[in-house]
Amino acid sequence: MKTGKKHLSILLIFSLLFGVFSLTSSTVVNAEISADLNEQDSQVIVSDEGIFVDGIFYSEETFEELLATSPYTETQYDLEYTEPVSSEISTMSISASIGGIGAGLIKGTWWIPGIGKVVVTAVGSVIVAGAVIKSGTWVHNKVKAYFAERSYENAKKKGSKAPKHSNQSTASGSSLSRTGTPLSSRDLLDNKGTKQRRYYGKNGQAELDIDYRHAGNYKFPHRHTWKNGVRSGH
Repeated sequence: MKTGKKHLSILLIFSLLFGVFSLTSSTVVNAEISADLNEQDSQVIVSDEGIFVDGIFYSEETFEELLATSPYTETQYDLEYTEPVSSEISTMSISASIGGIGAGLIKGTWWIPGIGKVVVTAVGSVIVAGAVIKSGTWVHNKVKAYFAERSYENAKKKGSKAPKHSNQSTASGSSLSRTGTPLSSRDLLDNKGTKQRRYYGKNGQAELDIDYRHAGNYKFPHRHTWKNGVRSGH
């Protein structure tokens, strides 16, 4: 009986020591994580009124003006549009993509004087000055909106597929709809390939057609613009 109590006492002491060690280790790890987060948060802070970058405040209006006039570089432009699988991405993945290890993640970048690099990734994350911007904030929404519009305008200018793109077979209709997903393109396909490509603007109305072939003696491909629901002639 005494031997049993002795073993029980040893087990209790061991459990207490192990618990203290685990608690101490956990506290140290959590403290390190908190320190890292605080360090990151101190560089870029988003508020309702604006954004702080390295202690410098930019109002929402100023940020918008800087974004609209900043140099823009688009990469991975011809990727087909896919819904983002996540609204966030890990800091490790971001660092890797910016460093070139996973450069395929980056879809578009701006360089804003004083603020630094603004990046939109292929999974829909927004990075400002190396910090991930929380989904739903005005900074996140504004950057995504600018990226979507610039990507669309570049595609329309080049005659390439917009990031948001879909196909329609002639079997399901002989012509494309006059309305569609805002800032998107759609191809009318037949047994020979793409017959027509249509672009839809911010309001979802048709803005431009590129005809690749149809009846008549015309030079192909050629373009038709849309205005107030009416398509221009040849």
